Amino acid sequence: PSPRPRALTRRDTALLPRHDVTRKYVFAKSLFEGGQLDALEWAVYQEWHTFLVGQLGAHTAPHAFLYLRASPQVCLERLRCRARPEERDVTLRYLQQLHVQHERWLVHFAEVRHAPVLVLDVEGDFEHDAAAQDTLMARVGTAQTDLQPSAFTHG
Repeated sequence: PSPRPRALTRRDTALLPRHDVTRKYVFAKSLFEGGQLDALEWAVYQEWHTFLVGQLGAHTAPHAFLYLRASPQVCLERLRCRARPEERDVTLRYLQQLHVQHERWLVHFAEVRHAPVLVLDVEGDFEHDAAAQDTLMARVGTAQTDLQPSAFTHG
């Protein structure tokens, strides 16, 4: 079994698995583009998101993004190996849609440029490769320590 994910913290920052903006730019947008939300629902969602972010204030804004980039096929294989009951019905098509949204948002979308993006290639089997794990963790640690745009890549 793989080790449990661990949160890395330093000063007043934390590395979290998701942020509210992910819900908007990946999951909700995918629902809208897939026809599960109509134009009115999408507009209401966007207004709600803007209101919520405004209420929470700037202190909840992300300082940076960490994008673990892997192909949808690799993600599906990892889901199947993990064998969580709630992920049993996830399809390759759904993962392809999410991959496209993540790429648009974190790699090609100008609005995300307010916070640096560290893109890590996790296509390979790093679970059983201690050297690969060390390399990935070193990049995360350096970027987290610096929290400077130069420590991150923009695609």
